[in-house]
Amino acid sequence: MMNFIRSIIVILLFAAISSCKNDDNGINSEPPRDLGEVAVEDNDEIIAFLETHFYNYEAFEVPPPDFDYQIVIDTIADGNADKIPLISQVLSRTISVEDKDGIMVEHTLYYLIARQGTGENPTIADSVLVRYRGNLLDDSQFDNSNVPLWFDLA
Repeated sequence: MMNFIRSIIVILLFAAISSCKNDDNGINSEPPRDLGEVAVEDNDEIIAFLETHFYNYEAFEVPPPDFDYQIVIDTIADGNADKIPLISQVLSRTISVEDKDGIMVEHTLYYLIARQGTGENPTIADSVLVRYRGNLLDDSQFDNSNVPLWFDLA
């Protein structure tokens, strides 16, 4: 009887092991692409976005006392075809980003000054109190701060 039970256990164990498929051949993921190549593609997408979108610049020209200073971006279409595209309003500068191999790749950083502040500009010795929201080109949000945060400029 004991041999019979051992035989059954060995058969079940063999069946369990042999029935497992080798379907986990590792993770099938694309290797990382060259950062310089991706930067060119991303820049083309950003320029296309800036050429076809505008922000609520008219609200910033003479803001009412209760204005919330929120930038609202919309697509230039039939009803607002006369709006100034963002590409005509943004400033840009070149920044260098290090890739995984230590190679510096140049990127274009686009930024918008919706309303120039008055008074002194912050220096490297200062800190600034900000609220911010970061959105991708498809308008999905990737980061935000609903409460003001201090950032050291050093």
